[in-house]
Amino acid sequence: MKRIYTCSGDEGDTGLVDGTRITKADLRIAAEGDLDELISVLGWARAACDDRETSSLIETIQSHLFELGSGKTLDPGPLEVEIDRYARQMPPITGFVIPSGPESSARLHIARTVCRRAERAFVRANLRHALPFLNRLSDLLFILACRKRD
Repeated sequence: MKRIYTCSGDEGDTGLVDGTRITKADLRIAAEGDLDELISVLGWARAACDDRETSSLIETIQSHLFELGSGKTLDPGPLEVEIDRYARQMPPITGFVIPSGPESSARLHIARTVCRRAERAFVRANLRHALPFLNRLSDLLFILACRKRD
């Protein structure tokens, strides 16, 4: 059986794909950690999702976020299409939106805030390739969360 632990990070550093070792406090590692958390929170939101279409969209987004974490630049255009499509299903917003509603909505609001944090981490790490996608994603998560308000 292959061990899952390597002990190579016990001193506070981690390995990059190219073999370079850097501190776990590096801004790039922090940004990637926030992205990892976002992927997990989206899985949690997906677990409470009440429709197959939205669940499938979230799963696709999770896959795209893995690509983003590997340094790939992603076109935010497809997210804009989804934002426009789901916005048509959303009730009008007449004031501040207090995150609540059904559990699926509350989890999507949490995913939205984690996405915003990841976006700020990518700004701090000067990893600009991720910014347009993360910015649109937080908008999409807002729309998805607000579609079904109590």
